[in-house]
Amino acid sequence: MTVFDFEEQNKVGKLGEAFVKKYWTVPLRKLEGKGPDFLDLDGNLLEVKTDSYDHDKTVNLFIERWSDYSKERPGGPWQAMEKGSTVFIYLFISSKIWYVFKDIPALIEELEAIIPKLGKVFIQNKGWSTVGYKVPRKKLEHLCETKTFGPKKKER
Repeated sequence: MTVFDFEEQNKVGKLGEAFVKKYWTVPLRKLEGKGPDFLDLDGNLLEVKTDSYDHDKTVNLFIERWSDYSKERPGGPWQAMEKGSTVFIYLFISSKIWYVFKDIPALIEELEAIIPKLGKVFIQNKGWSTVGYKVPRKKLEHLCETKTFGPKKKER
């Protein structure tokens, strides 16, 4: 079983945040602490989740339900809502494609209807397990804006 390294995953997350900051439609201010990642000039509070997997190799979004399963600490959009975020961004960093959800309660309502039919995916970290679901993107696309940003990955 692969054990994910928090420091490596944190680097991926920071890279994702840098891309969002560069390409968001209005200037962003990075927020510190355990709240949302950014505040934009329009008053939106943004939470960014970065996926290092290639968008073209999956039809799913990996939606984290519990960041720490044994302690029932919310993850993904549930965590974003708990933090007071108003926008949830799911970013495929290598493909430069993002899904922007501007109604987190509607996203959660849809997810709670979908995930009971899906299998839990356990991700082992050092000292805790994260649980999420492989959610077909097609089931969520009506709730978000999909954007491609920046230069495309070069073909070899």
